[in-house]
Amino acid sequence: MRTSIGVVTHFNYTDGTYARPDEAVRALAYLGISHLRDQSPTPWIRGSAPLQTYADLMKHGYRFNFLALGDKFDPSATTVQLTKLEEACPGMIDAIEGFNEVDHAPVSYQGKTGPDAAIKAQTALYAAIRADPVLGHLPVYDLTGADWPKPGEKRADFVNAHLYPQNGSPPADWFNDAADRALKQESPLVVSEFGYASLPESGWLVIGVDQRSQAKGLLLGLFQAFSRNIERTYIYELFDEKPDPALKEREFHFGLFDANYRQKAAAKAIHNLTTILGDSSATNRTFQPGSIDVNVDAFPQGIRGLVIAKADGTLFLAMWNNTAFWNRPTGTPLESAPVSVTLALPDGLKARALFDPLESAEAVRAFTGESSLTLDVPDHPVLLQVRR
Repeated sequence: MRTSIGVVTHFNYTDGTYARPDEAVRALAYLGISHLRDQSPTPWIRGSAPLQTYADLMKHGYRFNFLALGDKFDPSATTVQLTKLEEACPGMIDAIEGFNEVDHAPVSYQGKTGPDAAIKAQTALYAAIRADPVLGHLPVYDLTGADWPKPGEKRADFVNAHLYPQNGSPPADWFNDAADRALKQESPLVVSEFGYASLPESGWLVIGVDQRSQAKGLLLGLFQAFSRNIERTYIYELFDEKPDPALKEREFHFGLFDANYRQKAAAKAIHNLTTILGDSSATNRTFQPGSIDVNVDAFPQGIRGLVIAKADGTLFLAMWNNTAFWNRPTGTPLESAPVSVTLALPDGLKARALFDPLESAEAVRAFTGESSLTLDVPDHPVLLQVRR
């Protein structure tokens, strides 16, 4: 599951928090995330980060999905910069992504602007990558902000979605809708942006919540994405981009860390999750996943379940109550009462510990090998560790 988690960065924003790549390295090491999504380097634009910034991050072990720039798009200008990085740091580019939210940021291509120009540019980008001797092996993610490809229209290897659950709602419906649409497309799916702003708000069509609710929403989305076999979900974003002491700009509050590089509750929760699921075992390259034959359909209404396996044979049964955690009319958090779930573990499996990534990287409850037990499941994922 850890490798399915990425985070959005903006190293091209050199007038705010991302002007400190050293802080990003520190923050990413804490999170345990190594997959980043950022704009394709544009050193010819004044004020942009130099190519060396990205190369240095790659040498620290960070892999990039690079987003194509749609303003006066030229395929060769994009591929020449990415070729330099791939040659300098082989294997550190994960993917190349098409244009960002073209319904808000129109693409200009061959003298034209608008949705048709964006799709033609995306098709040209895909052809250029496929023909490139250095980059041709890389997957291409589709643009966002336009209709997904029609049958037979080949412009990407993955369809792509941006998911921002409205009104502080749990993210399951958004992820399920995107995953169901991708199944109909018979295409793998990537979510290149997913997030909640930590700026509490009330009313309609807003997404700001408090820090604890932001952490809940992100955990819920990551588990829902993994349960639907989504290739990777990129959390939006690593840092709050600039200080906003007056609390007026929602866009400056999506970070896992604030504008002073301090951990928010969401950063701590992601750190806890990747620590709990961390696996340095040498067997992880040849590991065959296990399973737990638990009838999750028998769980109480609203309770979701998911099995996660580690290479050392440890299994986790993740469970959560898919319920509201934000009061939209009042702009305040909801704390739903936990739901009691009774489990009977099959095949000689025994309960060892319970983990709650919202609270700690350490076990919050220990067991002595019970095969039958009752747990109180909250409105965010908890993980029951089991072994034979």
